This record gives sequence, structure tokens and C-alpha cells, in this order.
Amino acid sequence: MIKLFLLGIVICNAFKISENFSWADVDGKNFLTYTRNQNSPQFCNGGWAFAVTGALSDRIKIKRNAAFPEIVLSPQVLISCDTQSDGCTSGSALNAYQYIKDNWISDETCTNYVAKKEECNEMSLCKNCFDGMGCWAQHNYYIYTISSYGTLHGQIEIMQEVVTNGPVSCQLGQSAHYVEVVGWRTSGQTTYWIVKNTLGPKYPSLYEVPTEEIQECSYGELKDTWTEGIRNTTKLHTSIEKRFETKRKSYHLEMLQFLQLDQLIITPFSSLNADVPTQFDWRNVDGVNYLTNNRNQHIPIYCGSCWAHAVTSTLSDRINIKLGNKYPVVLFSIQSMLNCMSGGSCGGGLTQPTFKHIHLNGLTEEHCHTYEAINGKRVRCSDEDQCHQCDEDGCEPVKKAKRYFVSEFGYVKTARDMKIEIFNRGPIVCGVYATQELDDYEGGYIFSQKTNKTILNHYVSVVGWGVEDGVEYWIVRNSWGSYWGDMGYAKMKMHSDNLLLEHYCSWGVPKL
Repeated sequence: MIKLFLLGIVICNAFKISENFSWADVDGKNFLTYTRNQNSPQFCNGGWAFAVTGALSDRIKIKRNAAFPEIVLSPQVLISCDTQSDGCTSGSALNAYQYIKDNWISDETCTNYVAKKEECNEMSLCKNCFDGMGCWAQHNYYIYTISSYGTLHGQIEIMQEVVTNGPVSCQLGQSAHYVEVVGWRTSGQTTYWIVKNTLGPKYPSLYEVPTEEIQECSYGELKDTWTEGIRNTTKLHTSIEKRFETKRKSYHLEMLQFLQLDQLIITPFSSLNADVPTQFDWRNVDGVNYLTNNRNQHIPIYCGSCWAHAVTSTLSDRINIKLGNKYPVVLFSIQSMLNCMSGGSCGGGLTQPTFKHIHLNGLTEEHCHTYEAINGKRVRCSDEDQCHQCDEDGCEPVKKAKRYFVSEFGYVKTARDMKIEIFNRGPIVCGVYATQELDDYEGGYIFSQKTNKTILNHYVSVVGWGVEDGVEYWIVRNSWGSYWGDMGYAKMKMHSDNLLLEHYCSWGVPKL
């Protein structure tokens, strides 16, 4: 009898298999990315694209042993560019895999989901937008592809593929809906597929369907493009480059200058363990990455929502830390914050009013409202502004959507106190005076620039610190996409008045 030992599961002669398995919990470790919603900001029959990009994103996470960074592929590329399918009307997982094999696909920070078919062009693959400049095709971005794809038939063959290589994409019964199968569970004599939800907040993150409802699935064999960080480096049209170079020099100077440093009141934080290490990084704590995926505030259109991105990323990361990196990953809805004007708008904002709003009113998850990069239309925050469920007949509010609160929040400054807060409770939000040089940062070195400004025009999160050739630096997460810096991150020199990074930082403690 031939036995294959796969993650502690024994398959005997390809007929006997473990009764229960899920990539959400393999020996206590989660290998699934966050829960998506194909029906936000409006209804879209794009389950086929989500089933494929979800399965491939999770397979990347499996192959990389859940290491940093968490890579989430873009279903919008398939919705717009897979000519063998019909966008939000209908589609095929096999056709989607063929498209990815013949071409490539980018991540969500290049092309985020808008739930509608758009013209397929360079911007459909990756774009960037700035205030007063519109949007243009971004070059030099990370790409992902597959070497082959195929179909699976019957329960045993599907199970073998799932446990050996990762989630698969399956058509649900005779419907036009596709799902991502991430495992199975047996109860008595009945076995159920464990399926990842993409239908919206009224459904659980994972749900079960009888095995007889799924008898055929498809899969893609990934080609490793992430180890060497393979990018699309096609040079764009000269006129686009010139327009970009000409206009972006004034971008940061024209941003809302919303905070005077001499007006700050520094609130002391709780008594915490002051014994911090020389180096610390939440992307790798004893081999575990506790940080959620990157995002991009500037797409699908420009929006100065750095304040919301920085606050939500720190809270998502802190929840992930508190829960021990378990599934489901909690990613917060930035659009619901814009809808409710909870601290600012696309013109800028403040972190302390944002934390106060979350303390009083709570915050919903990303699957409640996909990021649209637009301001809210109402002064009063309604249930629908915070969470909605959409179908063919339109959208309706979800009145009892789960909300997360912060129990306390405050300020912190100076390198020592920043380290104590980060080490004990997780990433913090810090203001900077962003410059053209920071905008141009491509990673690979410690960034350092002094400024004579006394205002802040951008927010980032600080997730750790390190030392290189005797120089201490902060590890900074930005919200300008994975093509900026080192996969969206930067090393910024410590103790050097570096763009005012150590002058004003804030934090919130999520309540669970």
C-alpha cells in the first residue's frame, strides 16, 4: 500500500482520506487570505473571477508558508480583460486560468475591484492616480502567472488536489456561480465541502455545501514569480511619462495641510513593558507574519484617505496579533469610513477623531463596503453607509453587521516610546511631511530627508525597526500600492527628524 504523507494527512491508494481538512487551520496555522465580496459596490456575477484569484492567492500563501507579504490577486483584471468570459454577466474558471497562463495578472493594489466590466487597456492591468492629474498606466509592477491548468472530476480527485497543492475553483451544481473550495468536513456519513464566501456580509466567511453539489473543479499550477520579484517593466508612452514627471512635483505641496505640530496634546499611553529588543518586525516574529495585505489609496481614482488607510491597517494588524493569526483575517472597510466621514474625507483627515469615531460607533469589515475612493454623500451615517448587501435587484442595508471598537486610544512620540507601543501592542500610525523624494522611493536603502516644515500631509503606519551598518531605521507601511518602495514598505532612518516621522504618532487598542 502506497502512502503519501501530506501535512500530516495520509492518503492510501488515493481512496482513503482524512475526514476533515481545511486550509484555514493546518496545525493551528491559517493559509487563507481575507474574505472578499463580489457584490460590492454593486451586484456582479463575477464569482468565477473570485474563485480563480482567491484560489491562486491562497496557493501563493501556502507555497510561501504564509510569509510576508500577503499577496492578493486582482479579480478585476479578469472581469475586464478575459475576452473568453463576459465580465459581470458570466464567466468560466477554465477560461480565467487560460488567460492568466497566456498573460499574467497583477495584485489588488494595482487594479482594485469595481464590480463592473471596464475597457481592457494598460490601466486595466495596473494604474496610479494623483490629485489633479487623473489616472495613468503604472509600469514596473509585480506580476503573477501559472505554468499549467487543468480539471478535476469526482470527490477523491478534488480532495487530493486540495490537500496536496491548495484550494481549487469549482462550479456550484448547475448554477452559474463558482466557488473556491478550501477543504472539507465529515459529519456522520455525510461529507461537506468547505467553501470561501464571496457573496457578501450576510453569509459566513466559510460555509459548507454537500459534496454531491460539486463534482468538477479546475486548478492552476503557479509559476514562482515572487521569489525574485518579477515585474512588468514595459516602458509607457513618452507623453504619459512626461505628463507624470511634470505634474507630480506639485502634488504634495498642494495637499491639504491639516495639522500644526505645535497644537498637539500628547496623551501618555498605558504602562507597558519597556524592555524592547534591538530589532523587531511584525512581518516576521519567530517566522510568523502578523501583518495584513497591502492596499492602495489612489485607485480606482485619487483619494487622500491616507488617514483611514493607516488607522485601519494598524487595527487589522493588532487584531491579527491578538487572535494569533487565525482565520478569518479582519480587514476593515475604508469606504464605510469615508461614507460616514469618520475623521476625514478624500481631501485629508485626522487620526484622533477617527479613533474616537471607532471608539463610539465601531467599524465594519471590507466585505461590507469595497473601497471606491469617493466621499460620502450624507452627513448622518446610515446603516447602508456602513454595510450593504447587493443582488440583482439592488443594494440594501445590513442593519446588524458586526462592528469592531477600540477600547482606548492616544498619542505617542519619541523613538523609545514608539518602540514600546509597537512591541507591546502592534503597529502605530504616524504623520509625515511627504516629499517628492519619498514619492520616488523604490526601496533597497534607508530613506532619510530632513524638512523645515512644521506641518504633516500624509499618514503611514510603523510596524517595527531595525539596524543596518550601525544605522537604526523604522519599518514603515505606506498606502501607495505594492509597486512603491519595497512591496509597499520603506526603511526610514531613526533619530534624524526624518520628515517629522517621530513627532506625531497615535494608536488604538481594538476591543475583542
